[in-house]
Amino acid sequence: MTDSSITYLLHDKNLNHTQRINKVYAACYGEVKVMARRVLGQLPNNETITPTVLMHECYLKILKQESLNQSKTFKNSKHFIFSLAKSMRCYLIDVYRSKQRAPKKYYNQMTQEIGDKDVHIELMDLEYIFDRIEKFNAEYAQLIDLKVFAGLEVKEISGLMRCSERQVIRKWKVVKALIQGVQQQSSLSSI
Repeated sequence: MTDSSITYLLHDKNLNHTQRINKVYAACYGEVKVMARRVLGQLPNNETITPTVLMHECYLKILKQESLNQSKTFKNSKHFIFSLAKSMRCYLIDVYRSKQRAPKKYYNQMTQEIGDKDVHIELMDLEYIFDRIEKFNAEYAQLIDLKVFAGLEVKEISGLMRCSERQVIRKWKVVKALIQGVQQQSSLSSI
């Protein structure tokens, strides 16, 4: 489905908020399932979460958020994808946080690679890292959501962020450095 047709659905005055989200989600279902598969493919030990579960939980989260904020509807397809990626991040962190409270200790690490180095992110630390980076630069935080939680490729991200692929790669290198810096700062403060 094209960006313009999704944007049209998001602003269709003949539909209420729930109907709009339902139609957009149905139109994007295949793409959203691919995003969910990519994200879960980065996680070891993801046997308890399937792509279908992840995408449906995120859909419910978005639907609930939209019904609470009826005056703040999605502006366009880009806004919808950003919100979906953010809901994936929140859902996965909540799931792994609850597993961490279980009797056995549960560790989960995500690995992202772009450019010349890998970034290893402890999922439970990601919320702290994300908050710190979001305060520094909201665009970098969106890039984390799109790359890590939406599982989008550089080409897809460049289309959503309306910049070149080279710019995405450069920004991701900065984000990786920030992630590593925040991780180091966090580990030093815990000593």
